[in-house]
Amino acid sequence: MDVASRPDARTGGLALELRNAGRDGITLRLRALGYAPGEKREVRLPVGGAQTVEWPTDQGWYDVEVTAAQDRTFRRRITGRVENGAAGVTG
Repeated sequence: MDVASRPDARTGGLALELRNAGRDGITLRLRALGYAPGEKREVRLPVGGAQTVEWPTDQGWYDVEVTAAQDRTFRRRITGRVENGAAGVTG
């Protein structure tokens, strides 16, 4: 199982790239730990499957936990902020 994240330039949000390189199908559970209260998703991936999931942010901030139903030891936490490249406000 593999989880990667990248900014989604089209939406200004976050794209999570989920891949299953294992020998069995898997179900990944995504849930917000912060910034998107109550947001949850469940993604089923067959062997060799991949899916990109758009994840909401709060002014660019995100905090997402990814776990696998079939493997209680698998846990990934992706947290941070999508930057837009604009100059910051000072003053």
